[in-house]
Amino acid sequence: MAVETQPEAFDYAEWRARSIKQSFYDYWLEKEGIPVHRGFYVEDVNRLELEPWPRMGGRGAYLALANQQVTNGYVVEIPPAGALNAERHLYEELTYVLSGSGSTQVWNEGGKRISFEWGEGSLFAIPLNAWHQHFNASGSSPARLMAATTAPEVLNQYHNLGFVFDNPYVFSDRFTAEDQDFFSREGHSWGRRSWETNFVADVRAFQLEDWEAKGAGARHMRFVMADSVYGCHIHELSPVTYVQAHRHGAGAMILVLSGSGYELMYGEIGGPRERFELRPGSIVSPGNMIYHLHANPNAEPLRQLAFRGGGFSLYGAGVGGPEAHMSQLVPYEQEDPAVHEEFYAECRARGLEPVLMPIKQGPG
Repeated sequence: MAVETQPEAFDYAEWRARSIKQSFYDYWLEKEGIPVHRGFYVEDVNRLELEPWPRMGGRGAYLALANQQVTNGYVVEIPPAGALNAERHLYEELTYVLSGSGSTQVWNEGGKRISFEWGEGSLFAIPLNAWHQHFNASGSSPARLMAATTAPEVLNQYHNLGFVFDNPYVFSDRFTAEDQDFFSREGHSWGRRSWETNFVADVRAFQLEDWEAKGAGARHMRFVMADSVYGCHIHELSPVTYVQAHRHGAGAMILVLSGSGYELMYGEIGGPRERFELRPGSIVSPGNMIYHLHANPNAEPLRQLAFRGGGFSLYGAGVGGPEAHMSQLVPYEQEDPAVHEEFYAECRARGLEPVLMPIKQGPG
């Protein structure tokens, strides 16, 4: 089964003439013919403008955030009683169900198809280069999915659509037709807030583990999925707390699952800050080594699903521990006092008293 990956408008000679100023990935986005959302923030992915997407079927839009070309995302809508086109690709992909219900079939060339069902809040991973096709179970309402992928890095590296989308190689060490329980078998812990699984029925209700190092009452869980080196995690802020400012390489997309709050981003401690409001469906994506913090000045927890950038490894997930991240955290006592004051004011305007790790400065 072949999928149309090279529309007539795709011209390799034209891209080569542009390549000194335009990456292969950006040229590919242009030729895909659907909206491309950029910047560091999406107010509500559930209301994102979508357009017909001939290659995939359904309607879609790309998330090319944070001015980076390591990872990307997309949103796709499956029409009632419809299905997307079957596809396979050499980049890794994680999928979250924003709304609706349906099923997905996964198979290798010539192999038996494995099918599993999903609903709102489900999270799953597609095995590398395996054929897959999504179906909408409803005859009256569309289903909306959000995917996070490593497409930019892969497309720029190989700059050949046939190789990326029509490659016959089968990664049998990751997935075969014999893996009938691939999406149904029970997950297991790797320790240190890491869980290996290929399917989560509803990440909004998944049980997390405490991680006080990231904030008073904070809870966390990293997922290792489909034998992939591309991972994600859930982080939950307890009421009236915020996560210490931190920074890392570009490529992360953070989707708000429940609760509300705000995000601050800035290039250096004490420098100008940009604020983004967080509510279910919001996405923030910090730029490369940009400090950012997630704040919850409300009485309910704030739960986020973060698709991570490069550097996440299946084989390091259970042994690396939090130490590698600690050097990137800004201790509360070293934070700009104005950050504390803004947070205190937000909490007290709601009649709430903030809960922070012990510090010696700042009001209250």
